[in-house]
Amino acid sequence: KGINMPPRISLLLPSRGREKLVERLFASIVSTTTDLHSIEVILYLDDDDLNSHYLDSDDFSVTKIIGNQDSMGAYNVACLSKARGDIIILINDDLVFRTVGWDEKVIAMDARFSDKIYLAYTNDLFKKAWCSFPILSRKTCTELINPYPVEYKGAFIDTHLYDVFK
Repeated sequence: KGINMPPRISLLLPSRGREKLVERLFASIVSTTTDLHSIEVILYLDDDDLNSHYLDSDDFSVTKIIGNQDSMGAYNVACLSKARGDIIILINDDLVFRTVGWDEKVIAMDARFSDKIYLAYTNDLFKKAWCSFPILSRKTCTELINPYPVEYKGAFIDTHLYDVFK
């Protein structure tokens, strides 16, 4: 893959005041990702959360958005607007990647859908068969027009997406 190729996977990550969790998450990305050039993290930080503004990585692309405190939906909309990947994954700062080669598995899953319309999600070993950390293609996001409604203040964007696909 060429150096100027955009990442295949964009991880949308709103965070506030949890720098140690983000550092742990970033370490797990480094230790489990097969091709670090294939991913990017779009990190939304509140402008008054000064202790988090240093967060970055030398190992993979991080795009920081520093803005006003808002709803979870608005954070994800802002992150999506900066994402360059073909595959979009909502993540939380308390997530830890444990599956080595997870990126290859996600890219292989994406390849199985010729129309690029899907909702996928992980088994987070906590909620089991629930739509935690929804995975959508860029085309799915475009077709949904508003995949992450700003009305969602905190939780339930994953439930919303699951209901749309049901």
